[in-house]
Amino acid sequence: MHGKKCGLKIKKLLFYTLTTSLPLILLLATEGLLRLWGVGMTYRLLLPAGSEWQVNPNAAAKYFSSRDIAIPELIGQRFERGKGSSVYRIVCLGGSTTAGYPYEVNINFPFFIQQRLQDCWSERRVEVVNLGVSAVNSLAVLDLASQVMPLQPDMVVVYMGHNEFYGAPGGASTEALPGNRLVMRMILKLRQLRLYQTLRQLVAPRAAPRAARTTLMEALIRNHNIPPDSPLYATTHRHFEANLTDLVRFFQKKAVPVVLCTIASNLADQEPLDYLAGGADSGSAAYSLFRQGCLWLRQDSVALARELFARARDADAIRFRAASPINRIIRRVADSLNVPLADSERQFAQESRQGIPGYDFFLEHLHPNPVGYDLIARTIVARILQPEPLPVNAGAGADCLRARSIQSLAGYTLLDEWIGELKVAQLIREYPFNGRGRQRAVDPDELIVRQIAGRHVAGELLWDEAHFKLGDYYVTQRHYALAESEYRAVQGAFPKHPTAGVKIGDALAEQQRWSEALAQYHTAAHNQPESHFLYAKIGLIAIASRRYDEAISALEQLIILEQNQRRLTGAEMIEARYLLALAYARTAQIDRARQQVNTILNLQPNHSATLLLSSQLDQYPAHR
Repeated sequence: MHGKKCGLKIKKLLFYTLTTSLPLILLLATEGLLRLWGVGMTYRLLLPAGSEWQVNPNAAAKYFSSRDIAIPELIGQRFERGKGSSVYRIVCLGGSTTAGYPYEVNINFPFFIQQRLQDCWSERRVEVVNLGVSAVNSLAVLDLASQVMPLQPDMVVVYMGHNEFYGAPGGASTEALPGNRLVMRMILKLRQLRLYQTLRQLVAPRAAPRAARTTLMEALIRNHNIPPDSPLYATTHRHFEANLTDLVRFFQKKAVPVVLCTIASNLADQEPLDYLAGGADSGSAAYSLFRQGCLWLRQDSVALARELFARARDADAIRFRAASPINRIIRRVADSLNVPLADSERQFAQESRQGIPGYDFFLEHLHPNPVGYDLIARTIVARILQPEPLPVNAGAGADCLRARSIQSLAGYTLLDEWIGELKVAQLIREYPFNGRGRQRAVDPDELIVRQIAGRHVAGELLWDEAHFKLGDYYVTQRHYALAESEYRAVQGAFPKHPTAGVKIGDALAEQQRWSEALAQYHTAAHNQPESHFLYAKIGLIAIASRRYDEAISALEQLIILEQNQRRLTGAEMIEARYLLALAYARTAQIDRARQQVNTILNLQPNHSATLLLSSQLDQYPAHR
């Protein structure tokens, strides 16, 4: 009887367990099938790509629900999964300033940090991972931060705070999430599930087209007026402090050092956005303060002007520029958690004209120009080197901080600057700027540069294609040094780019800089070991520079590749064999030279250069 009761209890327990877990099993099975069928998107920050981690450009799509806006992407980057001991890897987190808006991959402070540190730290390879995302706030950055540990960062740098209201999922944005921070974080986790994505697509109402909205900045504004005494103002700053604190503590638990940065914006030259949006009849208190600041600045009352400009920024009801409480929070968190602080706000004030940042460092309301981005980089590098400096080369530490031209160090060109200028021109044409802002004048000598930049901004040319297009134009004009600069801009951003090294080599060869050209071709061949034409180029340039052994090695490799897979025409192969015969002859390998000559003449008996070489070989005794 006892056994029957025991068996009955077990059956009831099994039945209860099965009935309660069946929904979960069905949900897991559905999720698995959706992933198997490729339904939905993967929002993982890092995707495995062989021996490397690939930064997922679409990872930020998780923070946006609208279907009719251009969702910002992360910069596509690859890093070795097994980070060697010689690598020092820094991860930079933040919004559009971290990403480098409005520029492309080679004008942003993370890239400049890498260039400056690597320039004075040759013993190790410096890698800086740029995980900046435009139009997201600190909650989204915190979510991304939780996924970076597979990169094995040696340090994390955080520059954020301008997007707290309008960046997704900020409370004043069209991407706002309901509930408290815990609920919002749970929603972001759920968005990773393919089942959630599918249901979201089915039940979400189709958004009405925003025909009049052409910028992401405008599309994200829900609350156009946020006074400093509003509950939303207080809640947003409270959430920012909580998010920043959680981010720092996450990395502290992982024993990863963190550097926090104060943030800067255009004070002297940016009229308040609520005034620009509403016009002269807007009744903007911020504009009144701004005008007073301009008046006092003209009378050289710099301290009073600086205070008025800061108050004008804080009073601006359209809150794209972070108000003073944001930097106070950043300083408070850095102090309370004992985290190093890179005080960008202070550094901009120190290096700006009259101590008030304006168009000398900024393009519009808050995004820096190249000099401004480098100022952020130098501020961060200075903090990285203190109080426990990295083991830089002896006497070279000052080079990391020197305010010399970052353009020569980072390798960006006028094309990169014009790409940024044209994007800003698009931005300030729309709300809330309504056409009010600085415009760069076009020098006649820059017209071709501006045209190609325009084609890139319009989506007709990829970034590397734009540089190659301009470089190829310079080649037609015999401006080989300018062409080389365009090609090197691509190589600087993507050292393993399959085309950049070849084009640099071609430009160097046109300048008869044979050794440098060969170095570029060899690097390209290392990255593309199956590239037949590269070995042909190496052979040709090596013979031209009388490096016959180097030519022989390349041309022999070319013939081996051609035997396995034909890529060259018959005429091209005859020329390659002729060059190899010539190199053999110049190194007194007469028998091998004759073998190549005979092969050529069997294929083309009247090949004049080979006939001449054959007659010359008859004067040599057989050797080797």
